[in-house]
Amino acid sequence: MFSPRFIKLLPATASALMAVAMFVQMKAWAFSDAATDYHQMVKRAASAIPVRHGEWEGTDIAVPQPAARLLRPNVLFARHYESNRRGLEANLVFVQCTDARDMNGHYPPNCYPSSGWVLDKPGRAVQIPVGRTTIPAMSYEFTRSEFGAARRSLVYNFFILPSGFATTMSEVTRVSGDQRWRSLGAAQVQVILDSSLPETTRLDIASELLEPLVPIIDTLQVRRQGDRP
Repeated sequence: MFSPRFIKLLPATASALMAVAMFVQMKAWAFSDAATDYHQMVKRAASAIPVRHGEWEGTDIAVPQPAARLLRPNVLFARHYESNRRGLEANLVFVQCTDARDMNGHYPPNCYPSSGWVLDKPGRAVQIPVGRTTIPAMSYEFTRSEFGAARRSLVYNFFILPSGFATTMSEVTRVSGDQRWRSLGAAQVQVILDSSLPETTRLDIASELLEPLVPIIDTLQVRRQGDRP
């Protein structure tokens, strides 16, 4: 049997719990609206990425539909760039998802082997200078046999999170577990090149192709001083 005092406290307790529930729900609605605005801003910033940049001429390339369905992207594009002056070429892939966990299937150590590529060696950390910042990335080298010949590619890969840059899926998973950032998702960038090029040339190419992405990187990173997921 409940005591008379406990029974008297029930209405007050219920009211307090209801107030807390209403507050949490209102915060959730507000955060949802903010996330929707954020993803729309990312879309607008991505649409402004130029097809031509300096000596580079870009051509949109098709993204396999299975990959698009797997990623469920807010933004997804892939472009082939050529520099006729230097006889160089590279592919640039940008994808942003509202759920960071969807990135796992697009992560090079996972997606390239599933498409027949062999990872030649473990990923290696690199720094790509872009404008006034330096982007941490991972460098992956892959080989695939095509018509009896070996085709080699190098992929520079990094993630852009609301809280900063990341280079591994474990970092993305950790940040996506933080309630402050979860609904803002994550973006991933790949620069795909011929691995036979000297590394200084590869880094120069990556730096040049990533420069037009600076505005969208700024849009994606919403971290404020003192926020440490």
